[in-house]
Amino acid sequence: VYAFIYVNRFLKEIKIAPYFFNWQKLLLISLVLAQKVEDDLPLVNVEIPKLISRLHPLLTSEIQGLNIQEVNSLERDLSKSLEYRLYVSEEECKKTLKACEHNIKNLAISLKDKMTR
Repeated sequence: VYAFIYVNRFLKEIKIAPYFFNWQKLLLISLVLAQKVEDDLPLVNVEIPKLISRLHPLLTSEIQGLNIQEVNSLERDLSKSLEYRLYVSEEECKKTLKACEHNIKNLAISLKDKMTR
C-alpha cells in the first residue's frame, strides 16, 4: 500500500503518466522505499539486483539490467521528488487499501464477465 501511495504522490507531483519503459522501475523503487520505511530489517540496496536476477523471467529488460548504482540513483531521485515525504498516516493507508480492494474486486468481476462470454 505504501508503494502505491508513493507512486501516486510522484505522479501527482510531476504530472506525467507512466509508460511502458518506466513504470516497472517506478514501482520497484517505490517498493524499495516502502519496505525500508515499514520493515525493521530492510533490504540493503546491494540486494536489489540479486533479487531482480532471481525474478528474471518475469521482468522486462528495463528492470533486468539494473545495477546497484542505478538502484541508488533511482531511490535518491524518487525520494527527492517526494520531497522526502515518506510518512503515511493510518487514515491514508486505510483509504488507499480500500480503494485498491475496490479496484481489484471490479477487475475480478470484469474478467469473470469476459470469460463467461
